[in-house]
Amino acid sequence: ILNDEKLDWSEIYKERNSTFFHFASKTNHERVIGMILKCERIDINAKNFEGETAFHLSCQNQRERVSEILMKDK
Repeated sequence: ILNDEKLDWSEIYKERNSTFFHFASKTNHERVIGMILKCERIDINAKNFEGETAFHLSCQNQRERVSEILMKDK
């Protein structure tokens, strides 16, 4: 699950080729997003197999609060 640079959440959760981080953003799990972002080794700009970031999914699904959280952490 760990590599030299970032955590690889894709090995933890797969839903439509998305990572756990993508899924939490898409489904509006603010608390989970907050916990994930506390990990220094997470890449918030990681793309799923469809080329989408967690931010893309939060915007597409009108998750305004999650989008705001992700923008602040950039």
